[in-house]
Amino acid sequence: MREKLFEISDQFVLGVGWIDGWWDLNDGTRRYCIKNPIIKKPNRDFLFDDLPTITKEDHINFFLPKEDFNEYCVYTKQNAKFERFEKINFSGIVKGYTRKDGSSDFG
Repeated sequence: MREKLFEISDQFVLGVGWIDGWWDLNDGTRRYCIKNPIIKKPNRDFLFDDLPTITKEDHINFFLPKEDFNEYCVYTKQNAKFERFEKINFSGIVKGYTRKDGSSDFG
């Protein structure tokens, strides 16, 4: 389990990482794996690079509804896409989830 993410569960964070891959799940969501993410605590008075780092992880997972995909992209709605190994800036709320094997983690 990602201990540092557990400590900030249900909190809003900023981050940067690289898209490693994505998979459609049976419940209508799409799982995105983000490699080498750097998670930081937001503060509108500082640039991202100057924010305190909460954690650096090997990877994290995003779970987004497939039908809302275009809403999460900076690109125009007609051209929304992600590419493997593309750098991605993100923000979100840290949430717990249960893996297929029954163990718990945070993303």
